Amino acid sequence: MPPTYIIMKKIVLSLFALAALNCSAQSVSQRLERLFDVDQQIRKTETVDSLIEAQDSVNRAVLKEFVADYNPDSCSAKANKGLYLVLSHSPLAFRLPMAHLIEKAWQKKRLEAIYYASFQDGIRFDQLEPQIYGTQFMEMNEKTYLWPVADIDKLDERRAALGLPTEQAYIDELSKRHPEWNYTWDRTLTIETILNTQ
Repeated sequence: MPPTYIIMKKIVLSLFALAALNCSAQSVSQRLERLFDVDQQIRKTETVDSLIEAQDSVNRAVLKEFVADYNPDSCSAKANKGLYLVLSHSPLAFRLPMAHLIEKAWQKKRLEAIYYASFQDGIRFDQLEPQIYGTQFMEMNEKTYLWPVADIDKLDERRAALGLPTEQAYIDELSKRHPEWNYTWDRTLTIETILNTQ
């Protein structure tokens, strides 16, 4: 028989799933806000990856029910961030067909620049391509390295165009918040080197 804590976690997960699904009468904005809450709650209370992924799968199923009606202008900032979170925590095959929604939210100024940049970089990261805006990191040799960047000399110029701070300022801020992660920016690091190290 599984330990009691595992059973309780499964019960909590089921409650999250029911809460997310029981909202068919709500607006798209309200449903996305609910997905935001569920996405963040499971990550605050759960450490078992399989349970987090199970909730993420439920969130994707819920999103698919109403995503055709999504309009960033009629959604709150929290709702638009909810869309970003569900998609960012989804496999690439689910993300790519809906990437235009994030682009639309950004173009209409309904999504913060850091989320837009992170979403775009996340896709390139998962495709093992250099990122554009310098938001993605990976762990290697007990350090957290900045994933290689395309045309690195123009990185800060691209970030500035989105209203983001310089890459070094961004890394400095992350390092203050999480010094234990040992953030490292090695400009000579290549994807090939990373893959050969894994």
